[in-house]
Amino acid sequence: MKGTRIRRAVRVDRRAVSPVIASILLVAITVILAAVLYVMVSGLLSSAPAIDIMTFALEPRGENVSLQVVTVSPGKVPSQTYLLIRDASGNGLLPLRPWANFTFDRWAENKVLYQDANPAVEDIRPGDLLLLSIAAYPSGSTVFATDGANVLGSRTL
Repeated sequence: MKGTRIRRAVRVDRRAVSPVIASILLVAITVILAAVLYVMVSGLLSSAPAIDIMTFALEPRGENVSLQVVTVSPGKVPSQTYLLIRDASGNGLLPLRPWANFTFDRWAENKVLYQDANPAVEDIRPGDLLLLSIAAYPSGSTVFATDGANVLGSRTL
């Protein structure tokens, strides 16, 4: 078999995909990747909902303990901000009541007094105090501040 030529099984002159189809595929892949990237980034950049927060500093004062407001979300007013106190076992010591009820005239009833450090401003502000009777609310009791729907903050005595 001296004179026989072996033919190649793969031809070099044929293209697998035409240049037009290859260009369309490249553009489509690029558009899809850009859309996926946009969806991922837009989800990361969206702002989280605001969280209402209230924190307290605890200070013993003789037969009482004071809870001074350290941080508070804006727009919280005493008539729409509530206090709830539970003992160490979770039993209710003070039912849900608005801060506006904690006046000097009602001390005998609640054993809690709200002292507004900024009387010219209606909102609860840092520096405002809650004075609680240690006899009514012993050590281990937990004080919860709430807006009626969400707990804004808590502190264990």
